[in-house]
Amino acid sequence: MTEESPDTGPSDARALPASAEGALLIARMERLRWTRKHRGLTATLMLGTFVDGYDSAVIASVLPLVSLSFHLTLPQAGILVSSASVGAGFGAFLAGAAADQFGRRIIFLLACGIMGCFAIAAAASSSLRQLWWARVFQGIGIGAELPVAAAMINEFIPHDVRGRMILAYQSAVGWGSVAAPALALILIHTVSAGTAWRVMFACGGLSLLVFFVFRKLLPESPRWQLKRGQILDAEKTVSQFERSAERQGEALSVPIVAVQPASMENQTNLLELFSREYRLRTATNWIMWISAQSYTYGLYILLTHLYVTVGGLPLSRALYLTLVSSVVVTLTFYVLRQPFDRIGRKPLCAGGLIWTGSVLLLGALVWGTFHQRSWPTLAIFGILAILGVVPAAGGGNVYTPEQFPTRMRAWASGTSATWVRVTAAIMPILVATIATSRLGVTGVWWISAIPLLFGGLWVARFGIETKGQILEEIAR
Repeated sequence: MTEESPDTGPSDARALPASAEGALLIARMERLRWTRKHRGLTATLMLGTFVDGYDSAVIASVLPLVSLSFHLTLPQAGILVSSASVGAGFGAFLAGAAADQFGRRIIFLLACGIMGCFAIAAAASSSLRQLWWARVFQGIGIGAELPVAAAMINEFIPHDVRGRMILAYQSAVGWGSVAAPALALILIHTVSAGTAWRVMFACGGLSLLVFFVFRKLLPESPRWQLKRGQILDAEKTVSQFERSAERQGEALSVPIVAVQPASMENQTNLLELFSREYRLRTATNWIMWISAQSYTYGLYILLTHLYVTVGGLPLSRALYLTLVSSVVVTLTFYVLRQPFDRIGRKPLCAGGLIWTGSVLLLGALVWGTFHQRSWPTLAIFGILAILGVVPAAGGGNVYTPEQFPTRMRAWASGTSATWVRVTAAIMPILVATIATSRLGVTGVWWISAIPLLFGGLWVARFGIETKGQILEEIAR
């Protein structure tokens, strides 16, 4: 490692070769603490991610209301739940490659615009077919937003606090999932069922605020700018953050160059995910995401509906249970902040998946063998199970982008998110089909447990640890 003068700045950097200049700019970013510029960036990303979490969760809250309006069967309900995930799969896949090619900022803004426009279209739907298509196109924005935001925020946060700060940012997904049932509880007591679900979908239009109002708070990633050879633009962005730190009275420490300059020169190759160096990481991340979300978008997202149809609860009480579950999940993000940087990503992600799989197996025994077939069984085991998914499903947005270089970070996050959305499209239909078959809810418990146990054991065996490392040290 080499050290530069503590007041190294733009005029000194321009005297360096391009690769060394890029390494110095990264070192200058890594020495920064939490500035106002970081807060503005994070707040903007959180608003988009909050709406993403809200729109992903809103279908669970409105499903009983939509079912009343359109007289849905359980399989039809499963198809409607899957609709946004169909679009989200395409959105995540396309956005990852596009964000590495055209920049994180513009793709994130476009994703928020698409989410908002089609949320309003969903609210205006007059038939199940129209609602399904509106949710498909809205899903394109939903799928694009999260992986791009995850790649972007990873590239701004210093290595020693990256886990805890990004988990705090990721809690926006949880708060969005809290807002959905909370709003549903208010609306079912104040307006008709038909009006309630339309208002709830329309609230997803809040993401348009990101596109039209808060876009100026969102800078482009300096790491992406460096990869595109935009040295002066990257320098300008880093200098803005440094000036923000100085205005807060922060004394800037010596920038320590800890990245190999040669790593700044490699070009994007979308097939590099499958190269000898990265293919095991790629497979491990895909398996982790698929296994975690097989529960989130399967049994868990249908719990509200099952509380009513299987457990016999009135809708208001079912929504209260959903709200409690969402609050517990959101608070778990904060509980995991310190452990994620201290214990590490790998043990928490692997252990969480194994925990959830084990809870679901126990739920299968209680439901199927001991015949405790009631809403308390659904609620207790459903909530205990979702706690183990948080490290992989929430912390995975720290863990996955860390493992890949800037040239394909968004692409790696996007392809992982694509598998999430494929899983999210399949699992509601699969769960609804099994629940109405001879296997019943007992079969749902079993089919949900298997991928989680497999995923947890796979991550424990093949996952890598990334805590406390600069991004360029993990992936070159």
